[in-house]
Amino acid sequence: MSVVPDRAAGTHEHGGTTYYFCSVGCRDRFQADPQKYLAPKPKPRPTSPATADLAASTRLYTCPMHPEVQQRGPGSCPKCGMALEPAVASLDDAADPELVDMRRRFWVSAVLTAPVVYLAMVHVDTERPQHIDVTAFFAWWQFGLSTPVVVWGGWPFLQRAWRSILTLRFNMFTLIG
Repeated sequence: MSVVPDRAAGTHEHGGTTYYFCSVGCRDRFQADPQKYLAPKPKPRPTSPATADLAASTRLYTCPMHPEVQQRGPGSCPKCGMALEPAVASLDDAADPELVDMRRRFWVSAVLTAPVVYLAMVHVDTERPQHIDVTAFFAWWQFGLSTPVVVWGGWPFLQRAWRSILTLRFNMFTLIG
């Protein structure tokens, strides 16, 4: 921030240099610890995607429901199927890959589901006489649009349901699947 010396609310001389401040509070904080504001800030080391992946794979992950389950790198809990979370919180703002994937699956499934709902409601109109039986036609369209929603949109749930059946640890994924 630049301050015009004529309009400065406060000044302070340190090390032979006069510093100008926009407010008295800023001047007081500077007077208390000038080195905090004058010392050069260390530059963060740039991380490449490879080093970020390496850091994620060496980090310890744990299940929110079963803290005794711990492993190196992300994955899913063998007991309940939930996604493992980092055992130690970090300050990075990296997007959660599972959330990004689920959000994409949700919106694609929502777009495919809207016509299915419409086709299911079209033949409800009893006021209009229908000369052609379109029920079979609508049923095939509904089948064609619903299959990707169930198979592709629900694939993570189906995988975890199958794993819960194989391990005989039944959970909500078993019910959903």
